[in-house]
Formats: sequence, C-alpha cells, structure tokens
Amino acid sequence: RIVSSPALGPYDQFMNRAASLSYSFQKLLEIISSHFVPIIVLLDDLQFADISTRMIIMSLLTDTENTPFFVCCYRDDDVKPGDDLSEWLECLHSRDIKTVQVENLSLEGVNMLISESLKAFPRITLPLSVQLHAKTRGNPFFLRRFIDSLVSR
Repeated sequence: RIVSSPALGPYDQFMNRAASLSYSFQKLLEIISSHFVPIIVLLDDLQFADISTRMIIMSLLTDTENTPFFVCCYRDDDVKPGDDLSEWLECLHSRDIKTVQVENLSLEGVNMLISESLKAFPRITLPLSVQLHAKTRGNPFFLRRFIDSLVSR
C-alpha cells in the first residue's frame, strides 16, 4: 500500500523551495571557502530585496560553518521605521552582526579628494569640488562613479 503525503499548500511549497535554495547556497559557499580562503561575498542594494531573499541571506549569515566575510550594502535613506527592511536589520543587530556606516563626504572632504587626485592646490579645485558635491551630495560611491564617467568621456 502506498501512503501519500497530503498535498502541500502554497506557503509550504514556498518554504520548501526557500530552505532548499538556502541549503544549496550554504553548500556552495562551504565548497568555495574550503578551496579559497578567505572569501568575501558582496550583497548590494538590499533595500530592493524581497522578504524571501532576506530570509535566505539571514540563514547564510548565521548558519554557514566556514562563514565567508559578508558585506551587505543598502541605502539608509530607503529605510523607514517599521518597514520590513528595518525589522530585518534589527534582527541582524540582535545576532551580533557588526555594521559599518559610510557617511557622505563634506565639501572639504570632496575637495581634498579632488585636489589629491588632480595633484592641484585645494583653492584651485574648489569650484569643481562644489559642483561634484552638489551632484553627488558627498556620497563617496556616487562621487567615484561620477568622476569615472567624466574621465571616460
């Protein structure tokens, strides 16, 4: 006599797929880290990740045996109190996962970067720095991309 299991509902099917995907990623990272130590996993724009993706990321951050170094990036101006992302971040903090906040550069910081890059006096690069600071709001990542796009032209 064949005993069949009851049909899984959509939620159970989703949870099975999520657990399977999480397990696959964990095994992949374990295999890679056993050959290439240390490894860094960069996960960018987490503010756009859905809840199931964040669940998988959480399991990778907490369950992998030879945990690689994870760098998770998100735009903090997209985080609103009480939304899914802020609750997920609070859960990360409760698990003793360290955070590093990258602040925007001041106008003086942008000018120092530009003057050193161009090997020019800060008073000469100040007008350019004012424009770059206005365009990027001092965000170091945007500033770098903007400078790269100017150089490539």
